[in-house]
Amino acid sequence: MAPDLQQLQEIYAPRPVAIPPVNATRELMQLPGGEIRHYHLSEQELLSDYYLASQDYGLSWEKFPAPPHCPGATISSPYSGDFITLRTDRNSQQLLLFRSQTGCDGDYRPTAVGPLSGLACRQPLPLRRRKRWVLPVQERRPGESRLCPAVLLSDDDGYSWQTVPLPALPVPEVTAPHQGVRWLDCGPEPTVAELADGKLMMLLRTAMDFYYQSFSHDCGNTWTAAEPSPFYGTITSPLLLTLSSGRLLFFGNLTQPLPELAHQQTEYLNDSELSGRSEDVFTNRDVFHAALSDDHGRTWQGFREIWLNPLRNAADFRLAGGKADSNDRSVHQAQALELPGGKVLVACGQHPLCRMMLIFAPDWLLEKERSEDFSCGLGDWSVHQYVKSRLGNTRGAGTGHCAYNRRPGAALVPSPCDYRECLQVARFADPRLLEERQGAVWNFPMAARGSLRLEFMPQYGAGEVLFLLHDHWLNPTDVCARQYACLSLPLQPGGRIGLEQARLNQKNVLQIFWHCSDPQDCFFRLNDSALQTIAFLRPPLHGLNYLHIQAAAGNTDPLGVLIFAVEAGQR
Repeated sequence: MAPDLQQLQEIYAPRPVAIPPVNATRELMQLPGGEIRHYHLSEQELLSDYYLASQDYGLSWEKFPAPPHCPGATISSPYSGDFITLRTDRNSQQLLLFRSQTGCDGDYRPTAVGPLSGLACRQPLPLRRRKRWVLPVQERRPGESRLCPAVLLSDDDGYSWQTVPLPALPVPEVTAPHQGVRWLDCGPEPTVAELADGKLMMLLRTAMDFYYQSFSHDCGNTWTAAEPSPFYGTITSPLLLTLSSGRLLFFGNLTQPLPELAHQQTEYLNDSELSGRSEDVFTNRDVFHAALSDDHGRTWQGFREIWLNPLRNAADFRLAGGKADSNDRSVHQAQALELPGGKVLVACGQHPLCRMMLIFAPDWLLEKERSEDFSCGLGDWSVHQYVKSRLGNTRGAGTGHCAYNRRPGAALVPSPCDYRECLQVARFADPRLLEERQGAVWNFPMAARGSLRLEFMPQYGAGEVLFLLHDHWLNPTDVCARQYACLSLPLQPGGRIGLEQARLNQKNVLQIFWHCSDPQDCFFRLNDSALQTIAFLRPPLHGLNYLHIQAAAGNTDPLGVLIFAVEAGQR
């Protein structure tokens, strides 16, 4: 086996390999000979100026100038061998077809194939069951201020296209705990995959708490009414990828933003931001997830974080790295392709300080347990707090975009037991912060029947601390975390958990056992005490995959709780 192929086969957990040259959505491609390219080309442009290329399955990358008239990444047609792609000319509001009959670096000439006053944010998908291209798009419609989903179909290898419009999705009502509207995304940036059984599955970005899904049983001619999917996700872009084995991968942000503020009380927001036609602040784009299905999308496993925003704790989050080619500092948006041996290369993220290309083995998503003792720091934890900042979209050069500045909250401190370090979750007075209570959020493989073991030290004089279990990511400092939790075990002042008393200023062990299909099989145990029953606050969607520790004292609590180790998974 060649050394580079051997190195590829040794990759298991997600491994960063390169920074994409542009937002991850559609500029990644694989040539028939195996070369991989990621082009530099923004949404507003039609031609690329350079690309990164890898000849060793994505392990290493070099920069090359793009040939003249290059439209960026293209797809090799399985029907003709031509290389094609489609882009929207925002000036003429036309959908342009770029085609080369002389190879990937051939002579591309744009041809208008129809109107599109929206965006073709994906590459077209060639179907296996029949000669047809399918392209999910977002479009503007007369009398509709929101972007709406649609599908373009071509049965003549891309020379002509017909549009299948899909209904705009519902928008959420303003109900507690929200005090204002979300950005009213109603189906933009859709993703489509052809499943192994021939069915087409579409996921859509929404303003609801879930991505929505729709299916086609006739190769895209008609689609089922969109409905909530089995994936949490709000105002972020999902991605589906069918592997050669028939397995199906999901990528996205399985996250929930902070409750919406009373926008009318922020005097500098404009009409678009106040009405929900645009956003004021993003608070759920810092973790990127993947899940795997072995049964055509009927059930899913994993739900694991594969990339966390390197900037998530940055005090200069709004301006770090300058505007560059993106003012969104997030790890949402993605594109992926399959490598030899079933490995997967995925590009995710927006700003160059945040985005990344990673290689991983899908079987890593199927691991049954995970543990943490902080010997490698807090790289796998979300602990950030938000600093009160100017909200809204960019207001010119040198201004931030829809973001709070950050600071690290929960921190590693010297362990009172040995020379190691432990995690302290507490509350310190800081009027700059949106919320003073600290939190720590940690992901483990989704478990419908699972257990968690936590080593902790309650401190004499400390306030209340929440031990919460979720089925998706919430902000560490979200004051509604207990309301959204599936399981909650408060550590009361004085060290009591339920009917049991913890040992103050000493190490304790808390064990939690759950079974989503049998609520009677849910217990907790503190140290060597008897099992105590615990009830779900709400039923999990698939299982539990997040531990959330949050200081809940009503006032300053510099003691909080100390965490030494945690392990969780299936049982």
